[in-house]
Amino acid sequence: MIRYDFYPKNKLIVSIFYGNITSEELHSHISKLLEIDIPEGGVRGLNVFCKDSKTKNVKSHDILSAGERMRHANFRKNSRNAIVTNSLLSYGLSRMYKFASDIMNLDELNIYKDNNIKKAIEWLEIDEFSEEIYSNVALCEQSNSSTQN
Repeated sequence: MIRYDFYPKNKLIVSIFYGNITSEELHSHISKLLEIDIPEGGVRGLNVFCKDSKTKNVKSHDILSAGERMRHANFRKNSRNAIVTNSLLSYGLSRMYKFASDIMNLDELNIYKDNNIKKAIEWLEIDEFSEEIYSNVALCEQSNSSTQN
């Protein structure tokens, strides 16, 4: 599952990946992102893979396709994007995505290991949203654990 919050006034996108993530959900999420119209750029993006997220159903070609599609997002100029991973698999998929979406000198993307949301928030300079982000991550993790029981 993917929780997606967009704060247009702040040019901030927060995506939280939790539970079982399918390739269909990933492509639907990318489609939503491509609808964002901020040609001047300057957007901050935070993508968090929760501890319980499972990407077994997402194949490498899905990640490469998502990255290729994101090359066409019109909000990327002078933007920053952070991906927070919690496992070797999500880290590997994030690196693959970074490779597929990279356009030199357009934006920056950093990947943080070991669920290091704090460093990602600092780098993105979105401290004023930290409490809400931590709360939403906890809600997603709690929601998924209650559906598994």
